[in-house]
Parts: sequence; C-alpha cells; structure tokens
Amino acid sequence: MNVFNRSLAAFFLPFLSACTTLESPALPWVDESGYFTLFGLDALAGERESGYAPGEKGDFWTWSLTPAEPRGTVVFIHGFLDHSALSGQLFEFLNRRNYRIIAYDLPGHGLSGGVRAGLEDFEEYLTSLDRVMAYWDLSFEETLFIGHSTGAAILLDRLLSGQQLGGAVLASPLIRFRHYSGAVFMTEHLFHGKGSIRVSKKPVTSNPAFNEKKRQDPLAIKRMPLNWPLAVRTWEKNLPEGERPCSTDLLLLQGERDWVVSYEENITRILDWFPRTRVRYYPGLKHHILNEAETDDVYGELALFLDTH
Repeated sequence: MNVFNRSLAAFFLPFLSACTTLESPALPWVDESGYFTLFGLDALAGERESGYAPGEKGDFWTWSLTPAEPRGTVVFIHGFLDHSALSGQLFEFLNRRNYRIIAYDLPGHGLSGGVRAGLEDFEEYLTSLDRVMAYWDLSFEETLFIGHSTGAAILLDRLLSGQQLGGAVLASPLIRFRHYSGAVFMTEHLFHGKGSIRVSKKPVTSNPAFNEKKRQDPLAIKRMPLNWPLAVRTWEKNLPEGERPCSTDLLLLQGERDWVVSYEENITRILDWFPRTRVRYYPGLKHHILNEAETDDVYGELALFLDTH
C-alpha cells in the first residue's frame, strides 16, 4: 500500500482469481450477408461493400457505405473492446449528410483476425489503418477521419509522425487510461503481462439503449488480455514532447464523466503537440460520447466541423 492507494488495489483484487492464459478463441459466428441487419445498419441508404484487408497476424474486416452522390469520405476507427458496427448513431448522422462511410475492426476485434483484444505492439493498430486505406485506395490527405478512444490514438500517432489528414475528429482520445501508472505497474510486476481479466460491465454511456446493445452484442469481448496495457505503455513512453508541425484541422470531443481515459492529462499533451486543436467539453457525457442519448450538441459541433471540409 506504500505505492498504490486502497482504491486502486480494490480495482484489481477482484480479478486476481480470474486470470487465465491468453488464448485465441474462435470468433462468434456471424453471417456476413446478415451483418448489416444484425447491427441495425440495413436501413442506411447507399451501396454496401465489405471484405477483408490483408494483415500479417490476421485479416481486417472492413466495410463501406456509399450514397449516390457522396460529398466526401469519412473513415471511422473504433476503440478498444468495441467493433465498427456499434456506432450506428454516428453512421446514421453521416449517411443523412451524404458522406461515404468506411469502417473496420481493429486486430482482435469484431470480425477481424488475431488474438481477441490481444496486443503485443501498438504498431499492429497503426498497420491496420494503413492496410485498410490501401484496400479502399484512399488518400490520407483527402480523407476525413473520426477516431474514438484507441482509434483517436491511432490518428494522433499518424499526425505525430508527420502524416497530414483531410481532417480529424478525436472523440475521447486515449493516451493514458485512468489509474495508468498503478495499473501498468501491477500488470507488469504482479501478472507479468500474462493472462487476462474479465472486462468491466460498468456502463460507458448514460444511454440505456446503447448499454443494452453492448450487453447483447454477439461480438462482445469478455476478457481483456494483460499484454494490452503494456503495449500501450511502450507506445506512450515513445511519444515526443513539444509542439509538432501540423496543418490538419483537429476537433476534440470529450465528456467530463469519462471514467475510462485520463482525459485531463491527455488533452494537455494533445494541446502541447497541436495548439490549434478545437476542444469541446460536455459535462454530462461519458466515454462513448458519440453514442450517448443527449448528443445534439456533440453532433452539432461535428456537423460544423465537417461542413468546413
């Protein structure tokens, strides 16, 4: 207790007996032909396409929805423990505004290959975006991006490496998660980065409909591999300091009831790198800010951003 406070220890102790060897179980069966119907996306207007972008440890499930006269292309990157089909509210918004939507499942998520939610190196996430962009023959500079949590972290890494984007929305961006230092220490020294723990069932929105959707999700991930926090730590330690050159317009959306990411210090770092970032805070919203019940202000801000690109 001389290193960690009691609340942090209490967070981990219930999971100690639940640790298991990290495995790669078979994905739940989902018929691709009924995928859009299963996740309530079949009512969206436009031509639907889907397939697998090739990857080294497994291929990446990706899909597109193209209206008759698209005004632009938006690539959506979901967060850790989610998958691309969960954000129907966002897709309905983009579809109404006649944007072509490209989405994909991160490695180990949804219908993509790889160990379920496992991560040896953050580069695996970065590579997945490159492969999906190549699959759809898209240009980074001419494409708009919306990244949620880990998806936003992928976009931040691309920007820090000097890649210019057509525009980027960072929703609840991940750099550090809550209880970061203590959680990483315990994962490394107590669990040695091995095994997995049960995924928390604590709601990530105040929207009962979305929370129930996640609860009933046939592609839900039930256990979190303990190599993931260490891979994020290694990535985070190598991030640069100080302002970086960037001509990409950035919008950051953050709920102030977010218990998943350490948003105060994350946003401080983002503004150090990219001072021109427009930051919007929402006092009543949680981590899944794009799937909350009261999102008029969020989507109003998003509409203003998209209309300028």
